[in-house]
Amino acid sequence: EPGNPATSEHIVSIVKEIVGKYDVDGIHLDYIRYPDRNKGYPDASLYRRYGKGLSLAKWRRNNITRIVKDVYTCVKSIKPWVRVSCATLGKYDNLTRYSSLGWDACNTGFQEAQQWASDGIVDIIFPMLYFKGNHFSPFVRDWQENSFGRHIVPGIGAYRLLSEYGGWDSI
Repeated sequence: EPGNPATSEHIVSIVKEIVGKYDVDGIHLDYIRYPDRNKGYPDASLYRRYGKGLSLAKWRRNNITRIVKDVYTCVKSIKPWVRVSCATLGKYDNLTRYSSLGWDACNTGFQEAQQWASDGIVDIIFPMLYFKGNHFSPFVRDWQENSFGRHIVPGIGAYRLLSEYGGWDSI
């Protein structure tokens, strides 16, 4: 539960053990967001307790950001050369000419990943851009333009080549 401060502490304790005991090159935060369908997500009591006048969306974004920042700080305090990366939803937010169609990192997953890049609390971002055409290229450019010197590596959803997932051309 991202809204519970103990969640960040627990994740950091695991990361601390991994980075401290093992020769790793990186820590990757794969599902560092709220669930895909978060309407009715059962965090109302935590929000009342910890929300402190923030909107629900801002509070949720702060919760995810706190975890990312705490993990990054932990990793860099032990081994500064170890990279911290994360997977985000592919579209950060709506663009002027292109809609995210209600499925984006900032407003749906509550991932402020472009801010994380700006703040320097991630080294690499892997946006899951499992789309094509105008749902891919403009959003890749948005990530590149807002990388703040961090590496951006678009996920391309190779599974979409399978007929049951769209049957995209391999060319």
